[in-house]
Amino acid sequence: MSTKKRQMSTGTIALVTGANEGVGLATAHRPVTVRPVSIDVTDDESVRRAAEFVGREYGRLDVPVNNAGTLVRRQATEVSAADMRLEFETNAFGMVRVVHAMPPLLRRSPSPRIVTVSSDSAVFAKAAEKGSMFARSHDPFAYSATKTAVNMLTVTYANAFLDGPEPAHVKINAVTPGYVATDLNDFAGTPAGSF
Repeated sequence: MSTKKRQMSTGTIALVTGANEGVGLATAHRPVTVRPVSIDVTDDESVRRAAEFVGREYGRLDVPVNNAGTLVRRQATEVSAADMRLEFETNAFGMVRVVHAMPPLLRRSPSPRIVTVSSDSAVFAKAAEKGSMFARSHDPFAYSATKTAVNMLTVTYANAFLDGPEPAHVKINAVTPGYVATDLNDFAGTPAGSF
């Protein structure tokens, strides 16, 4: 990798976490140019290095896409608190690590956005709907809880960005791509490249 700082890029600069497969890979293929960046959202130092790389190579960041996620399938009654740690570390705390590391880069963007990938499994109404896929499926127990946390974190960040004097121009949204075929659901649902 080049250590020489490039001129400020003119296109949209996005950082998509978890872009090695599934929804993240399909999202990463939307930009004109894709450059792989190693980032482990469960590791503070890895996220810091990724932020440094983006700053060095592009001078700013317009859109971090918090997509990295993991799902451990296990029946709800068999899940311990320790079992839930990996999913919370990746899906919820990983989002916080990325958002925490990126403000210096986002401040240099003319139109900064933060996108966080959520899930329909985090919607209470769907989980409570008798006979629905989400009410009948108990094995993504921790995953659904992490995505519910992600939704609340997104709303809280949005309010903080509105109230804070410096990052007030940052907009943050959570999106759910629907039931997309990825390794998380044994490739059931809509193919990831078709959304």
